[in-house]
Amino acid sequence: MQPKVPDINPNTLKPLPPPDVAGTVKQLASGELFYNWGYILQDLLYKAAWAFLILLFFWFLSKVVVRLIHKTAGRTGKSGSGAHQLLAKTAKLFIFSFGLVTALGQFINITPLLAGLGVVGLAVGFAAQDTIKNFIAGITILIDQPFRVGDNIVLEGKYGVVHEITLRSTRIKTVNNEMMVLPNDQMINGKVINHSMLGLLRLEIPFSIGYNESPTVARDAALQIATADPRVEKDPPPSVIVTAMADSGISLMLRVWIRNMAHEVPLRGDLNEALLHSLQKAGIEIPYPAIIIRS
Repeated sequence: MQPKVPDINPNTLKPLPPPDVAGTVKQLASGELFYNWGYILQDLLYKAAWAFLILLFFWFLSKVVVRLIHKTAGRTGKSGSGAHQLLAKTAKLFIFSFGLVTALGQFINITPLLAGLGVVGLAVGFAAQDTIKNFIAGITILIDQPFRVGDNIVLEGKYGVVHEITLRSTRIKTVNNEMMVLPNDQMINGKVINHSMLGLLRLEIPFSIGYNESPTVARDAALQIATADPRVEKDPPPSVIVTAMADSGISLMLRVWIRNMAHEVPLRGDLNEALLHSLQKAGIEIPYPAIIIRS
């Protein structure tokens, strides 16, 4: 079934008004049309100039604030902590964002824009919960300072040096020259052991000797190589203790103290090797795991 086309009465149609050619020619002749366009262009250039000056002012303000943050961190001895870098980036972001909104106010009414940004921000907040969570964790790291850039830390069994603290993540450099990028939320909620915070660290080197050997002789051999190493602190002095009577031998522990945390990893390996040579030189037997079967 075809749709019915309504009847159109030509007598009821109104003709289109003719173009006002005379009026346009009159405006051109008098220069009124060019004057209107010139006024619009002048107003646009005026607003653009003010917007540029506003952006320039807030850019300069962000530079001053960031410089003050760095200078304050240097005076307080926290220039290497990474916390001031996080604060500087946050301040720069907020200042420049405020300047951008202010500059847009020269062209449009920003009140509806701010209301719309509020609604959009709420939606983005739900969609980016992890990012916001990491951002808040980054601020917590900034305030609490459980670690700083350059600290040797252990996080959930992973050892490394804090390389950088950003708004979203913390970068840790491992002994294999790998860069671990961990979310700040994980850094806050995880178990972090800071080897550098107190400025003095004790290294423990376990070793064993046979039951036929003297712990006193083994202690002297271990202390000899520990006191000879310039990286080991004299106060507190190195020590050797007996930790257990194991199945195959006597378990001992060499304990030394260091202040330079950069020596932690290489010193541990050097002491193990030197201790082996010292025990062999003293004729001390190093036991092997053994199982005695009696019939």
